[in-house]
Amino acid sequence: MPIVRDEIQWFNPAMVSDTTPANNGGRPSPTQNISGVKNNLFPDVSAAQRAAGCEHWRKPFILIKNADNLPLVDPKISIEKGTPGDSHVLIYPGTWIDTEATRTGRPYGYGTLASAATAGDTSIAVTTEADFSGLTDKPFQVGDLIRVDARTDVTADGLSEYVEIAAVTYTADSLAITLTAGLVNGYDAGVHVASVIEPGTLAASVIDTAVTGGVTFDAAAHPILVPQIGGIYQTWTVTVADHTTGALSVTGDTVGSAGTGSLGVDLSPPNPNGGTYFVLDADGWGGTAGTGDTLVFTTVPAGCAVWYHRVVPAGAEAISSDPVSVCVEGETA
Repeated sequence: MPIVRDEIQWFNPAMVSDTTPANNGGRPSPTQNISGVKNNLFPDVSAAQRAAGCEHWRKPFILIKNADNLPLVDPKISIEKGTPGDSHVLIYPGTWIDTEATRTGRPYGYGTLASAATAGDTSIAVTTEADFSGLTDKPFQVGDLIRVDARTDVTADGLSEYVEIAAVTYTADSLAITLTAGLVNGYDAGVHVASVIEPGTLAASVIDTAVTGGVTFDAAAHPILVPQIGGIYQTWTVTVADHTTGALSVTGDTVGSAGTGSLGVDLSPPNPNGGTYFVLDADGWGGTAGTGDTLVFTTVPAGCAVWYHRVVPAGAEAISSDPVSVCVEGETA
């Protein structure tokens, strides 16, 4: 079955800290981040924080959970709607293991059309949520794909398109953007405009496969499967516990012991949170196994990490709810 909306899911990171950057982010946790729940991502902002201004970083993971393990092709990630309050949010691409302290990469941002645009226009004026002109790494750059969108949300009917930036000029919170091609549609002032993260096809994979001892494993002829339901980012060590019986043990670098198996049987350790960590074809084994021989590999789930950076300026007004909406659009292979 094709990937449907509910199979594109957000998950919390393993670590969250607003005081120690090295303890904020890291790998994905098994806890799903449910959309529309207050404080599911950012904490409340106190009166003192509003007065002085504050910033928060969070690192949710976007994971594909399709039972047929279909990849999400040509995904595009962008801010669907900016915050209604005085704050603003920028998003940044992340890695499977980076923390706030080791995070790199440039921002992507959100704005609205400052004036109406007609079909065929190659220039648009955009009002951003804040003055980004002083940033070294700016959220709208030459070569970026931007989403111009009149829909109430990305699941609704309406006009939208992706276009590429040929040139951009910043003047405080105003952008003058030249496009590489004319707009297909016409748009009213106020419609959404956002720069787009393009992470590449989101598909599960296995990297860094290595063996020690006399045992071999032919991963080219017998690829190790990483199910979307149960697969996690993890470095696994499969050890020949007893070469006379073919007994195997499985250990993950963070989950620890993950069960046992045998050289003559497909190996599929269950994930206690649902699904299977990986599937190892018994026919892939070869060579002469000895007790203590190992097969080491890293499983990478179908997904990616995105950092959210919320900035609350000094003197911000109080607001009961200040959500930001981030969208993903893609194709099923």
